[in-house]
Amino acid sequence: MANRHKQAAYAAEPPVPKKARYSRYPTEQKSADLIAWRIGDVELAGPWPFSVMSLEQAQAIHRFLSEMEKRTWEDACFGGKPVRQVRVRDAPEAVRKRLEETKRDDVDCLAELLMGGLPRIWGVRRGNACHLLWWDPEHKVWPSPKRRT
Repeated sequence: MANRHKQAAYAAEPPVPKKARYSRYPTEQKSADLIAWRIGDVELAGPWPFSVMSLEQAQAIHRFLSEMEKRTWEDACFGGKPVRQVRVRDAPEAVRKRLEETKRDDVDCLAELLMGGLPRIWGVRRGNACHLLWWDPEHKVWPSPKRRT
């Protein structure tokens, strides 16, 4: 038998590749730097203040943020991990209104830090730092739609 070398034939270059509809980095900020925290923007009053928490919740937040400082943004945001970046334009009206009231409506994305279960911490990512904003112990800032409803 003769040894045949076949080559695939094509008429033209393939079209431009499709772009993902949803990115795990809505801000297109990818970083191998370790996560850092800034607390200058933390709200102590308003609908989601950091000032209303128990000692146990404060300790849990401290443990969570301390562990997160050992991660990079790449690691923390990759599928199913504890940080999600969400677009403000898709946010509930209460979130957009609060950002306007506090003169922070210039941000495009928010970082949602999932502590496991209901509690969340909300902030704004700038570079490798997350500027913390809100404490959301009952997942009321941006509630998830109920499944099968």
